[in-house]
Amino acid sequence: MQNGGFVNKIQGVRLSVAKIHRHVFENPGYLPAIYENDEGYVRKVLIRSGEEDYLYNGPFKFIDENENLIDVSTVKRYIVDEGDYIYYNFIGNVKCIRAPLLLGAAVDTIWFYTDAYNADAYAYKGLSIKEEWGSWTDGKELKIYFLVDTDAPLINAKINVSNAFYHPQRVTILVNGSEVYQEVVEGAQNIEFAFENSKTHIICLTMLLPDAVAPSEVMDSNDSRVLGLGLQTMTVSEAGK
Repeated sequence: MQNGGFVNKIQGVRLSVAKIHRHVFENPGYLPAIYENDEGYVRKVLIRSGEEDYLYNGPFKFIDENENLIDVSTVKRYIVDEGDYIYYNFIGNVKCIRAPLLLGAAVDTIWFYTDAYNADAYAYKGLSIKEEWGSWTDGKELKIYFLVDTDAPLINAKINVSNAFYHPQRVTILVNGSEVYQEVVEGAQNIEFAFENSKTHIICLTMLLPDAVAPSEVMDSNDSRVLGLGLQTMTVSEAGK
């Protein structure tokens, strides 16, 4: 696969609410299993009895549709298997945000390719499958949620773009609703911008791609994905460092 190439869409099947279709957090010493529906919203969390504090204060957070933090200790829970396990039911558009990006450390990067790939844990909308060279955006909007582990008021971000599909792509980026970037991306380049940290350290990044187009519409292809930019990495750091 050449850098910036595309492949015919793989018709994968996302597992139902009764199955885990995305590992939000993995730790061999703890259970927490996050069950999501097809839209990526949390419906149930399963833990072992005695590990409630890890769920309440662990390295991931739950937010509602207004991006407010949810106090999991207030969520209705059910004890099962003779008290060995506990599960929590969630209602509404609840998202789980995984461990924060550690600014200035090796884990300050969202990877869209290689064995370090972790983008599926952060992207909730508009990202295609991982390929050898990176991942395409899929649709007119990409939405990524992540936490940052700093109180710094201003944060820098750099997105490494490997390609723009078919023609130059107009790109607008919003962070927590505020526009931070608007340019035309023509090919391989870095998208760089700064944004204000939030009081909760929860960051919602929205990338608008009005010129994204499906290969099936512009060439001899049955690929119906709506492709915009080919992404490789996104790195965050404190401004001035």
